[in-house]
Amino acid sequence: MYSARERSVVSATLTFVIAAGLALDLLAPHIIGLRSAGAFALVTGLVCAQATWALNYWNVSNWSAGVLLLAVFYLLVGLAQQHVQDHISPMILVEFGVVLAVALFAAWQLAPVR
Repeated sequence: MYSARERSVVSATLTFVIAAGLALDLLAPHIIGLRSAGAFALVTGLVCAQATWALNYWNVSNWSAGVLLLAVFYLLVGLAQQHVQDHISPMILVEFGVVLAVALFAAWQLAPVR
């Protein structure tokens, strides 16, 4: 999506649809209910779309943007799953923080690829 360098109205909208659909599938609406899974999926899609919109104004490589968008998606869906299962603990938050730090480092290293 990001590598096409389309206008934000196109790329952010498609990112919203794709991210929300994937999040809805990963959040297992048949277990937690469609309303709850749908709300988390919509928030995930909106945040990913906003991140795409912001990245469109930033001169960043396609690889860096992809890593950043994937990290945002992973963080939001993972935290939503942990919240639904009532497993959020300090260790879980540290785990997500470490994964986010590694993703930010990878995006920084991939920045000059363009």
